[in-house]
Amino acid sequence: FRAGSAAVLPIADSELDLCIASLVLHHEPAPADALKEFRRVLKSDGVLLIVEQKAHRLQEFHDLMQDHWWGFEPQELADKLVRAGFPETEIRTLETVAPTSKPAPELFVLTGRT
Repeated sequence: FRAGSAAVLPIADSELDLCIASLVLHHEPAPADALKEFRRVLKSDGVLLIVEQKAHRLQEFHDLMQDHWWGFEPQELADKLVRAGFPETEIRTLETVAPTSKPAPELFVLTGRT
């Protein structure tokens, strides 16, 4: 493990084959900067796997998790991924079990290939 932030990873250029960002971007002040950083650390045939919240208005959940963003529209995030250097993207809905006590946002998976 290496300590760092998504926008400034302690990883060399083109060091990784795979980068996984699971429920990270909605905590980042500048998600577009993190996407560019993910591209920097991936090899030319690398894969980025993002699991993220769909845009929502669940105030209690947002406050409890101390989220910076209210999730994302999947296609908008895919468009940002293309601008960050991932010409090939794929969006999938992630089936989740409904929480028993409090509502939570839906999730999606976004894959980017360099």
